[in-house]
Amino acid sequence: MTETALSLRGVSKFYGSGERRVLALRDASVEIATGELLGIIGPSGSGKTTFLMLAGLVEPPTQGEIWFLGRKVADPRTRSGELRKLRGRHIGFVFQKANLLPFLTAAENVQVASAAVGRGGSDARRRACELLEELGLAHRLDAYPQTLSGGEQQRVALARAIANRPTLLLADEPTAALDSDRRGQVMGLLSGLARDEGVTVCVVTHDVRAISFFDKIVEISDGEIAGTPAPPPASRDGEPLSHRPSE
Repeated sequence: MTETALSLRGVSKFYGSGERRVLALRDASVEIATGELLGIIGPSGSGKTTFLMLAGLVEPPTQGEIWFLGRKVADPRTRSGELRKLRGRHIGFVFQKANLLPFLTAAENVQVASAAVGRGGSDARRRACELLEELGLAHRLDAYPQTLSGGEQQRVALARAIANRPTLLLADEPTAALDSDRRGQVMGLLSGLARDEGVTVCVVTHDVRAISFFDKIVEISDGEIAGTPAPPPASRDGEPLSHRPSE
């Protein structure tokens, strides 16, 4: 029986108060299994990024509970210090903007993640180089962010997010700046993390080409879970099963 890695139970998020109170997410309940690759879709402004911020314990819910690895980790009363420790230990983020440190090389930007949790040295360097090579950036290890394209910067940000082997990886439009070949490369890596290493992966995307990679899809509309449409049948490498040669 597959274990539940992350559970949002009746979670709502409002910003402001009184007449200025704004709904970001209302009464969201989602169960995400260990090693599952979840796609989150919906129009701009629907609440997808808020969902990621709540799932990643960056924002506390206004109402409801969040359970992670079998225990309640967030409700409106949870202290921010507790959440910070959980994020550092278990959660990796890939945001729409790469947010790389301009005075560090690509490899050093990836190594920063390890240094932040007390790991460093040759092992951290080796891990950074392996990840960047897997993402097609072996020739850019010592390049500074200002010399990297948008797609290259996003791949460095992805390598940084998974450098510490997180339990949960949250990615906001990770393929938006990539061509079709690089998109397949990144989605293949995310699929491999879920399938081979048991990482739970949640991806916000508008990229219809990425849909076939997901195990499950959650659609958000106007701050509410609109449904969980089934992804088209696909292998874990993203190739539709109907297009695979018979064996």
